[in-house]
Amino acid sequence: MVKWAVELSEYGIEYHPRPAIKTQALVDFVVEMTAEEGEHKQQWWKLFVHGSSTLQGSGAGVILETPQGDKIQYALRFNFDASNNEAEYEALLAGGRLAQTVGAKYLRAYSDSQLVVNQLNGDYEAKGEKMIQYLNLIRTLCQKFERFELQRVPRSNNEEADQLAKLASSLTIVQNQKITLLTQEYSGIEDPANEVLVNTRNLVGKTQLKPISPRDHYQQTGKRPK
Repeated sequence: MVKWAVELSEYGIEYHPRPAIKTQALVDFVVEMTAEEGEHKQQWWKLFVHGSSTLQGSGAGVILETPQGDKIQYALRFNFDASNNEAEYEALLAGGRLAQTVGAKYLRAYSDSQLVVNQLNGDYEAKGEKMIQYLNLIRTLCQKFERFELQRVPRSNNEEADQLAKLASSLTIVQNQKITLLTQEYSGIEDPANEVLVNTRNLVGKTQLKPISPRDHYQQTGKRPK
């Protein structure tokens, strides 16, 4: 080092050894990097839901968006009667179960239902036996995720889920092969543990998934669902 310092001095260049990194700066760097790694590990999924009830029937639109931005679209047709508010709860319940099925741990859900969002967030009181039962079901489901958030969005920002719900609640044949048509036989209240999926055929002839109740699964297979 001394030799280099002498030679460089001929050209008017001075050599200064690099000072040591301050301890606090190193600590701040480690903390910052650790925080970034923690945020990276939190792979947030997005869930957009909408429920619809018409004279033709009721159903839900569910859109699951992966942390990488890929979207999975579901049109969920209900084979049971449901009011608009009940369909909104069923949409959130079904979407949450689907997210759980694919292994999502961090879930941000979006709904345009003022009633559902405010009841779950505690701003509205759930009135009526069914609303209380649905609220308890959703709260139980939320606990199965490491993080769960629910936000209300305007209908205009939830158009895709809205269109899927309208498609599901009508008897329209699904032509878009990117949309998975599901059929739900029982409401969440009638069958709270309705998480069993089996293959069936939808209206476009594609093999899809159809939720059935654990009791039907047991009758068909002789095996009790876990």
